[in-house]
This record gives sequence, structure tokens and C-alpha cells, in this order.
Amino acid sequence: MKVTPFVVCLKIFSRAMARWSGMDRFPVRVLGDKRTALDLASTVGLMFCADALEIHAPPAQDFETTLRGIMASYDASLALRIPALHFWAPYCVRPGIEANNFANKIPAVFNYYSVGTAREKAERKDCADKASAWPPEIVKLDQVWPRRSSPIFLHLMDKGEELSASLHFYQNVVSPADQELFVARLFQSFDETVGA
Repeated sequence: MKVTPFVVCLKIFSRAMARWSGMDRFPVRVLGDKRTALDLASTVGLMFCADALEIHAPPAQDFETTLRGIMASYDASLALRIPALHFWAPYCVRPGIEANNFANKIPAVFNYYSVGTAREKAERKDCADKASAWPPEIVKLDQVWPRRSSPIFLHLMDKGEELSASLHFYQNVVSPADQELFVARLFQSFDETVGA
């Protein structure tokens, strides 16, 4: 289909969101890398932003049509990208000093990034265990986050031959039962897309 793994994973996440929420149109915030030019490639420090996308993922729509729609939405968001914008204004960098009543109105965040150099990925490919368990092992952590967060926040780390994921829920908004249901929908979407 001539698309990147990023777009396929965003489609999988979007399908899980649609099934879990019962809505076929919703916003998703996608974290992006601001190193968009070669002269910025070796810059050290936080250079990320958050692009707002409108996802349209009707349950009956075929995979490729939904995928192409998500790609179009993402391309449009890149064209409208606001420099230096993440969740809060640049001065809000420490927990507890966020502006009062500055609500985050996008309920889901998707963060996909490539981990490691081409050499490191090639080394992992040579050592990859082809008989990985599915669904993967889930480790649950209880953690108090010091600032407001989106109700659902998925980090995907592409290591070449495998993905590592960190899925965060804001429990004041998403109950433990709804968390379990979302995880089930996410694994179902992966199963249908990439198979075993």
C-alpha cells in the first residue's frame, strides 16, 4: 500500500478507538518530531509538537479507505502545524504551574517513534524470536501522574522487528473495566491488520 508503519499503527489505534468509543469520527493528537530538516537532525533537546487530527473510521469501511483518509488528515495537520505547541503554553513546563482551567480537549494521544540506528535494528533482526507470544505480556503499573493528562495515551516504539508499547489511562476518566475493553479492542485491531 506504500505507507509507513507509523500510518498503519495509527490506523490500528484509530480502529480500536472507534470500536471502543462507539464513534466513527473523533479527534486524536499525534506527537510529532520537529526535526523536519537535515540541519536540525543533530539538534539535542525536546523538539516535539502535537498535531490534531480528525479521524473518520466507520466500522464497515474497508481497511485501505480508512487508511487513506487518516493519511489525508495527517498530511493536512502537518500543513497546519503550530510551532512549539504541545499541550500547554511554553512557560508551563513544571507540574503544578499549568494555567488554571486550561483543559485538554482531545481525549486520545498517539506517539510513534523509531528506536535505534539501522545497525542496531539489523542486529535485533538477526536475533529476533519468531515464536513471540500473542497477545504480548502486559505489565500493569499504578502511577500518579503530576499533571493533567489525556484519558488515553499510547506510545509505540518501533524497534525494527518488534514494537514495544506503553499505554497510559487517566483513571479518573477511563474506568478499569473500560481500560480492559480498550486493550482488547487494540489487540483485536492488531490481529486483524497484521495477523499472526
